[in-house]
Amino acid sequence: MTNTLGIYFGLQSINIVELKGKKVFNNILIPYLLISSGDELQEKVPNEIKMVAVLKEKLEKNKILTKEAVVNLAGRELIVRNFDMIAVPKTELSQAVNFEVKKYIPFKTEDLTYDFQAVFDRKIRRRQVLYIGIKKTVLEKYLFILEQLNLKIKAIEYSAFSLLRIVKLSGIHLKGTAGIINVDSQENDEINFFVSDNGFPLFSRDITLIPEAQALGFKETQSQEKILERLKTEIRISLDFYQRKFPTKKMSRLLFLCDAQDYTELSAFVKEAGLACELIDISKYTGKQSEFSIGFLKAYSASLYNLVRTNLKINLLAQHTVYKALDFRKGPFVKERVFSWFSKIRIRPIVPILGLLICLGVFINGTFQRKQLEDKIKEIINTRSISFKGGSQKNYGYEELATIESEYKRKINTLDRFVKPQIYVTRYLNIFARNIPDNVWLTDLSFKRTDTDNIELNLKGYAFLEDSNKELELINTFILRLKSEPDFTRSFKEIYLSSVDTEVIRDLRVTKFVIQCKG
Repeated sequence: MTNTLGIYFGLQSINIVELKGKKVFNNILIPYLLISSGDELQEKVPNEIKMVAVLKEKLEKNKILTKEAVVNLAGRELIVRNFDMIAVPKTELSQAVNFEVKKYIPFKTEDLTYDFQAVFDRKIRRRQVLYIGIKKTVLEKYLFILEQLNLKIKAIEYSAFSLLRIVKLSGIHLKGTAGIINVDSQENDEINFFVSDNGFPLFSRDITLIPEAQALGFKETQSQEKILERLKTEIRISLDFYQRKFPTKKMSRLLFLCDAQDYTELSAFVKEAGLACELIDISKYTGKQSEFSIGFLKAYSASLYNLVRTNLKINLLAQHTVYKALDFRKGPFVKERVFSWFSKIRIRPIVPILGLLICLGVFINGTFQRKQLEDKIKEIINTRSISFKGGSQKNYGYEELATIESEYKRKINTLDRFVKPQIYVTRYLNIFARNIPDNVWLTDLSFKRTDTDNIELNLKGYAFLEDSNKELELINTFILRLKSEPDFTRSFKEIYLSSVDTEVIRDLRVTKFVIQCKG
């Protein structure tokens, strides 16, 4: 089998892994700060163009000749949904999934490129569906970058589920129901928790420990103890989510992809919850004795595409019809088609002459209009006067007007310093009213400014649908809507569900939740 390049676009860096057999031959880390930094002229260049230039330079510098690649994307770029539906015939499955998924996503399916996989659950006599989608505009951005590198892309995947290759490589058989989590308390990348039922993902959750504004290198100073406590909270919430959604599918164990120190701290916490734990050590497979890294792990799992097969077959690239239709862009066909177009063009001698005359006319007209405008400005300056309260008038030159303007700006800035720091909740209330789903109610709202001059907003409320799973989905829909509001995310970079529980009110069992927003 040919070697495959694994590329992972993470939260703060790009990781590239090239294999020689199953051992790592090249491992490249490219921080986004390296791509975004530059002088004032470079800042005007689109990030996609700068990313292509940096990637080309790194590939050439490391003498990477592999031209076949598999791409892993972080969960924040994707829409991942698990749901069950009636067991329709396979010929009608695609149409049925496209109709059913509209209940679970806040976007039009026409705006997405998606793929899905379904398995039949004999116990409940329904199909379990795993649906992964990406906005077409986002996918085309990545395709543009990769095409400029002259790479043949075999697959575009969700990075969390590609880790199933590493589990299989380690010799662990995923029989029954098992949880898998990748953890790195030292790296600001996306942590993924998902549950596999005989190798098929039933449930997944992405965990980000830092706000997006800090993901590009502005790392928040936190103690190791605080990070681990936050991780434990997120694991507990993930386990609660899963148990509520799949009460009949008990998880037997939790597999950790992390370093030994993190495993020691977290496994004790998980064992207290009654779960068996196991650490997967990949160093003996990679051939590299280096510090553990989630970014490296996901790029490595992508590079195993040709070497380790799993039961999961979802590939977003295979479903991207525009990309498939434009395969003619590669190869000699392009040159032939371009030359054939130009060969049909016939230019008459009169055309260049007419073009020159038009350009000359535009130039003369522009010069004439500019002269009229300059004369008008001079006339205004000569007749300009400024009235004062006493009734006297005085003509001012440019330097005097600039001094007056500077004084006004100073006064405005002074007023701004008093007005802008004030917190106004009205616009946020409008956003809540516009985005809160039916059957979800807010009961309490607390708004404060922290000692570090940051703002925090806590939303408490209830959801009721007589179905705890659907109530959780409603709460997640509310969070997704808040994250899609630019006016809200401009103030609050971190929005997450901090706690969820059930409560009985007037003989009705409802879901009680707290959403925490930090700015």
